[in-house]
Amino acid sequence: MADHYVKQQVGVADGTKSPPDRADGREVHAHVRKTLGSKVPGTAWASGDRIYLGTMAPGRKLTSIKLCTDTSLGTATIDIGDGTTADKFVDGATLTATNTPTELPIKASTLDDDPSEGETVLWATVGVAAIAAGTLLTFQIETVGIN
Repeated sequence: MADHYVKQQVGVADGTKSPPDRADGREVHAHVRKTLGSKVPGTAWASGDRIYLGTMAPGRKLTSIKLCTDTSLGTATIDIGDGTTADKFVDGATLTATNTPTELPIKASTLDDDPSEGETVLWATVGVAAIAAGTLLTFQIETVGIN
């Protein structure tokens, strides 16, 4: 049986470099930062609307997004992107559970990327159906990095 090393440990723990590299602190033993973003009560979001969630500082990496709502979003979908690509991080997530923080599926093609070089603006885009004005919801965004 072969031993394999994750990308973050190649050159660090696999014996291919002498002396070994140090692990990238932006990903290995990185500090976690969480940001909350709540829908303004009484506002409706229509299909196609974009919602500004905040920014991710340079050198950080998006690792988790949870969404908690008091009302099923029904057929409404949520994309999370960077303003250029609407679904860069999350593509078409649906949420019918209520009062339960639910992990949105981060795309594997993004999660294995290196930490950002510049500031990244995070946007949610509503798809398929509207989210009613009376719906309460909050995003919890988790990033890792050095700070």
